[in-house]
Amino acid sequence: MERGEMVAGVAEQFMSCWTSPVFRNRCAIQIELVRSEANPQVDSDDVMEKFFAQKTSQELEEFIFCQSKTKEDYISLVSEMVMMLRQHRGRAVINTQLYDEEQVVTSDDKMQDQQLRD
Repeated sequence: MERGEMVAGVAEQFMSCWTSPVFRNRCAIQIELVRSEANPQVDSDDVMEKFFAQKTSQELEEFIFCQSKTKEDYISLVSEMVMMLRQHRGRAVINTQLYDEEQVVTSDDKMQDQQLRD
């Protein structure tokens, strides 16, 4: 066996071992990509969204790693978390201050219209 083949074999084993730092970091990066798109809010009423917002991607990955007993468990839990984050990504975020200001303007306009009619 040549040195290049041996190094390639060790690298492949290192990247495919689910407990290796390289493999875990790749999963954390995937979580971060989806998490940044989802933009979870800390002040949300949704418990899961609040949980996602309060943790970094590394902390989320660590949480999953501690729950996992096998590679299959780990990959399944990472997949579930990514799916949950994607579900939250589809939710519209409403700036309530702008909404409230618009309601006030609308109410003021209605009052002015009513006064003009009277």
